Amino acid sequence: MSLTRRLLVAAALTAALATPAAARGRLDRLEMSLGTLIGSGDIGSIRGMSAGLHTEVSKHFGDVGIVGQYDLLGVGEDPTLNQKKDPIRGIEHRLGVSARYTIGRVGKDFINADFWAEAGLGREFIQWDAGGKLTRDDITLAIGAHPMFTVGKQRYIGYFLAFRMNIAESPDARFELPAVCAGPCDEPTPPSPTDISFFFNFGITFGK
Repeated sequence: MSLTRRLLVAAALTAALATPAAARGRLDRLEMSLGTLIGSGDIGSIRGMSAGLHTEVSKHFGDVGIVGQYDLLGVGEDPTLNQKKDPIRGIEHRLGVSARYTIGRVGKDFINADFWAEAGLGREFIQWDAGGKLTRDDITLAIGAHPMFTVGKQRYIGYFLAFRMNIAESPDARFELPAVCAGPCDEPTPPSPTDISFFFNFGITFGK
């Protein structure tokens, strides 16, 4: 079974198991969001500022939601920090699906806000400006807040603020690289097998 099918099956099972308990007394809703990601992206030995577009479509069943995501990011070395005339830069496309759970809710009627936690899987497609590409899977974890304002019958507009962490296998882990000491140390260590990227995520949401 392909990665995409596995993600869709996992999302459907999560919703099916959680809906009976979570959705009693609550309306289902569909949301569309457009925002941005700003943070630091790790791709093996390449580290630097990463920023770009974040879009998502989500279907909520009470306190549980299934979220489909697409990100378009600039990745690579930061020319200021690396002091390089031609830093390594590229473009990343990311597709993902996550399960989101509302851990708290405040307000009612015209204005209310959800506080949520999220976990999911994704696929990164990275194309370097000077040539070459990298494709890999990742895991995403996030926490966020989502204030919403009613603008019509069962319609609302809002915004979201979130912190995200993407975890992926480092491309360096595919090679048997020697252990090194990057600074004074008692024992050299091999490169980390895991890349961890952190992002501040914010944007606007429309729902009904």
